[in-house]
Amino acid sequence: MNDLNLLPVSFKARLFSTLYEALLLSAVTCVGLALSAPVAFGLKNYPAINSAIVGIILLISWYVYFESAWKRGQTLPMKTWHIVLKTHSGHHPHKKQRLSRFIWASVFLLLIPSMVYAVSRRLGYPPKSAAGLGIIWWLLPYGWIWVGKKGQTLYDFLSNTQLFICKEIQDSK
Repeated sequence: MNDLNLLPVSFKARLFSTLYEALLLSAVTCVGLALSAPVAFGLKNYPAINSAIVGIILLISWYVYFESAWKRGQTLPMKTWHIVLKTHSGHHPHKKQRLSRFIWASVFLLLIPSMVYAVSRRLGYPPKSAAGLGIIWWLLPYGWIWVGKKGQTLYDFLSNTQLFICKEIQDSK
């Protein structure tokens, strides 16, 4: 694919693609929960181990979803909004980059906001305030879009990937 066919992703396309992705991810989460149900039932007397295993199964199910889509370059919401995942040079990201993107996104979108919420609650913040602090940290990787030079999220910057609008696909409509 020619670099001239790759354009920066607009805020609108990114936002609506993300909202659509959240809807699909909820379905993937249901599948992951269904797969983890027998394990959770079997370990009901060990809540810490139970929670950890269910969490790992959910992460694996999310990774399988994203990896299977990203290796083709797009998830369904990305395809709808003509968004493609590429490297800076316009090439398809290799498996290590896709894994890196998933790990960094999980850290910035799941782990840090959850930890901020938990610590805030432990420090006595009311639930709404703690949730607000968690959301601020959840938005942090998106703030990198305006701080960085290439319009990437922080996890894209760290994995050397970037989202583009594919002009070729867009022009064909």
